[in-house]
Amino acid sequence: MYLNANRTSQAIDFFRNYLQTHPGDLEAVKSIATLYAKQGNFNESLNWYEKITLLDSKNPESYYVYGVVCYEKVAKNPPADVAEKLSIIQKGEGALQKAIQMKPDYFEAMAYLNLLYRQQAVTETDPVKQQALVAEADKIRNQAVEIIRKKKAAAAGHSQS
Repeated sequence: MYLNANRTSQAIDFFRNYLQTHPGDLEAVKSIATLYAKQGNFNESLNWYEKITLLDSKNPESYYVYGVVCYEKVAKNPPADVAEKLSIIQKGEGALQKAIQMKPDYFEAMAYLNLLYRQQAVTETDPVKQQALVAEADKIRNQAVEIIRKKKAAAAGHSQS
């Protein structure tokens, strides 16, 4: 109802109040994270996306979404402070690595991890470290491409049998 009236702040208040009596309601936490993102309040949004990873810690997608949110921030609206940007990049990398640990063929998470390593390389002033980050990004991208190739080959094999 609040969303239809474009009353994002009241919608956030509604869900926050609801969480007082239903603290483990994952959908409510997701709603708050999304609403803060809609408002453009990245830091608060990120805090709520992190809560999702805690509530839904067995789900690799929770970590994937958190990592994607970090990437979106540094790629599209990066903080001016390089240390803050690096902190967001590292949080995203950690979340995506966790998603990949949980689901080793998670090529979507690999794609974003590759992009975050490239964002980190741009902030690096040491050319050797910069090249190492790009090399790691390339390696992860190649792993993702190989997984996609194998999935397509397997799908083609099933359709022919």
